[in-house]
Amino acid sequence: MFINKSVNQKALLEFVEKYKKIGYLQQFAVVHNGEVVIKFAVDPYKEEDIKQLFSLSKTFTSMAIGRAVDEGKLRLDEKVIDIFPFFAPKNPSEYLKRMTVFNLLTMNTGHASCVMPQICMGGNPIINFMNLDIPYEPGTHFAYNSGASLVLSAIINVRCGMSVDKYLEPLYEALNINNRLYEEIDGISLGGAGLHVNIDALIEFGRFLANEGMVNGKQIISKDYVKLATSKCVDSDPKATIDWTKGYGLHLWMGNEGYRCDGAYGQVLMVLPQRNIIIACQSEVNGMQAQVDLIYELINNLYSDEMVENLECKINDVYKIASTNELPFDKVEYKLESNDLKFNNLVIENLENKVKISLTGDQNITIEAGNGYYIKNNFFVKGLKRKLSDMMPAFYEETIASCYYKFEDDVLEIFMKNHNTPLTQNIIVNFKDETKVIVNNKIIKMK
Repeated sequence: MFINKSVNQKALLEFVEKYKKIGYLQQFAVVHNGEVVIKFAVDPYKEEDIKQLFSLSKTFTSMAIGRAVDEGKLRLDEKVIDIFPFFAPKNPSEYLKRMTVFNLLTMNTGHASCVMPQICMGGNPIINFMNLDIPYEPGTHFAYNSGASLVLSAIINVRCGMSVDKYLEPLYEALNINNRLYEEIDGISLGGAGLHVNIDALIEFGRFLANEGMVNGKQIISKDYVKLATSKCVDSDPKATIDWTKGYGLHLWMGNEGYRCDGAYGQVLMVLPQRNIIIACQSEVNGMQAQVDLIYELINNLYSDEMVENLECKINDVYKIASTNELPFDKVEYKLESNDLKFNNLVIENLENKVKISLTGDQNITIEAGNGYYIKNNFFVKGLKRKLSDMMPAFYEETIASCYYKFEDDVLEIFMKNHNTPLTQNIIVNFKDETKVIVNNKIIKMK
């Protein structure tokens, strides 16, 4: 943890306390006048953990498009159908024929809503995209659309001969982003999600945007492109929450101040040029407007001489977990009925101040969870992530989670906090009446 001595420590602690009411703050940083003034992670997370950015990945995809434009491999006014003539339907609609790269970047494709679920249902997603109904003229209707981002990513593959992730390597190198993961479909980076980096990478990406594409005196992406990307290009949805109504650039949002890249569950990078401030945040929240409001409140009270003794401990204490009842047995074993997760057996062991739970079958997983403290676990089971949580992507297999348990009223709950996504998972074993186990809302009965 690093907190500049001039930072208002009381305001920072109050920020974390209020944040708990909307979710779990995981990694947080503030840069002012080029200097990091706040940077920390909240237990059990670490600053080096790389985390899923969700839609914040979109701005990285935009920078790949910018590089392709700089190199003359692409134009923003090019028609999408001309880039993929081999995937075009026999009788393309007039609206499809008018759709441009710029429309993809500004979420003005003419679709009524996000088409990502529809185009990834099976088969080639670009062919699926080209065959969708387009009810509005491109450029006239804003609809946030991760499908557009996937198409942009595929454009990089076609025009540059490599994935967005590979094509962005000069930017990663300039920003010293050495540890990352980018999920793909058939060699195409997801574009609208799937990039995993840590808080330091977000800080450096924020500096890059604030410096209009320049890093250490070298122009990585042209100033013209970055300035366009970070300015209002189109109106956004006027019915959205306030900070999402200020307009949209090239795969990022305008804010009440400056601009913002954000992703689901509270992944946020804010750049406030008038204040020369960058804020990076990775978390799990419900309601990102409340998150942005809290960030502004902190920034408005960023400096004072109000100190807080043992600030780091007190920040972690905000999310401290309490000890719970001990299990009334040493070991129990159960046979499981047939289930989608293909687990056949459940074993629960009551060890010293922790429990060990094992689920075995076609899939095997063993978890240790502490009583009032976290235990870090490593899972590597093929397909496990997809099966444990429908919300989590299925394009890679490794999970790292810190776990603790609670036992009350004959119900055992294992809480798992994943280090590479903001999402949480849980396993519940209900010993009352008919014993059953619930894995992320999927019920498995005992034989």
